[in-house]
Formats: sequence, C-alpha cells, structure tokens
Amino acid sequence: MNVIFELKEPMQVNIEGTSAYFRKLKVVEFYGTKNTESAYTDIWQNLTVTTSMDNKKRAAGELVVFFRNQGVEFGWAMHLNTDVTIDGEADVPSTRILYLTVQYLFDWLENFVKTNEVKDNNGNFFVVPSFHYSEDQFKSIE
Repeated sequence: MNVIFELKEPMQVNIEGTSAYFRKLKVVEFYGTKNTESAYTDIWQNLTVTTSMDNKKRAAGELVVFFRNQGVEFGWAMHLNTDVTIDGEADVPSTRILYLTVQYLFDWLENFVKTNEVKDNNGNFFVVPSFHYSEDQFKSIE
C-alpha cells in the first residue's frame, strides 16, 4: 500500500447548503487480486448525527470510500479515508448530508487523479468509477 496524498492542514468546503470540515483526508493506493464479484466502489461510514440547540444538524466521524480502477489494471484500487464534521440546517435529511459529502469525495478524487496524472506501473491512468448512488442508499445514517 502506498499513500499518494495526505491532507497537511484541515480543509473546509461548502457543498449545497452544508459545510464539511475535513480534519483528515488520506488517499492510499493498493493492488489486490481480481475478484469479479466485488463492487467498483464501497462506502463505510461511522458517523454520529446530532441536532444542536441552534437548529443545526451535525454528522461527525469517519468515512472511508473504496474505488476500484475502471481502466486497464482492474486489481488496482484506492481508498480515501476521512475524519469529517458536516454541518447543515436541521431540516436537511441526514441521508442528504452524507450523499452530498460522498459525491464531493468522488469529484475530488477524480480531479486529484487527473491533475496529478496518477498512473500504474505500466503508465496507465487510474480511472475513477462514476458516482452511481442515490440518496436512498444512505439510509443507514438515519
């Protein structure tokens, strides 16, 4: 496994009415055996959702997103590890908060891979899977 990016300073981004504060953001690449039954992506979350006295909703904890290369080397994958706090208005559903944050991470990784020309040992580019989730798939956070 090889760390190809690690956030040096905390980063805050605004995403459609929510604010995500990343204390940790690390991208690790690794090679595994080709398993035709495994998914192109997977999302693991350990977030706690609370509503504050000032009518804000907060989701805080860890979020890990796995990405399998969609290019030539199918056994090449990356995982993006975060420690994040996401704030939104109390009426914003928790599923939407997580959905928007994960969608942002897909876009962020795709931009990172293109900007830094991330390639495998044979010179082939890493191809980030497309974001194919719906808000309904994030009900585990409720």
